[in-house]
Amino acid sequence: MQFDNLSAELLRQYVGAQWPMKTMTGVFAPRFHIEGSPTDQIRIRGALVFKQLAIDAPDVFTAPLSPGDGQAEFDVNWKPQRLGIALLDFRSKDLKFTVKGDTRLPVANDPHVQLNLTAPLLP
Repeated sequence: MQFDNLSAELLRQYVGAQWPMKTMTGVFAPRFHIEGSPTDQIRIRGALVFKQLAIDAPDVFTAPLSPGDGQAEFDVNWKPQRLGIALLDFRSKDLKFTVKGDTRLPVANDPHVQLNLTAPLLP
């Protein structure tokens, strides 16, 4: 699937209940490939290109976040009780980082998280 020129306001309305934001502005052009079965395993690969992105979420960030123009590439595997992040690579003018790893929730509900973050000096 690929979309062009999706308003950031549309995304804010969709995820606003889970992630409280005052405002989100900009335009997205997501491209993704989904395969698998929701009961067994799902793999999602793709990229999210963004332009003029700005997010004001005081409960999450101490100051408004304005990455501007950039792209986030991702390759994620989901199975019941496990989320594997093969790649999450975020690039904008001022912010660059890569995350790899996984999270598991065993039967005992004792979560295990192992994430590797690679980034230059962050502001």
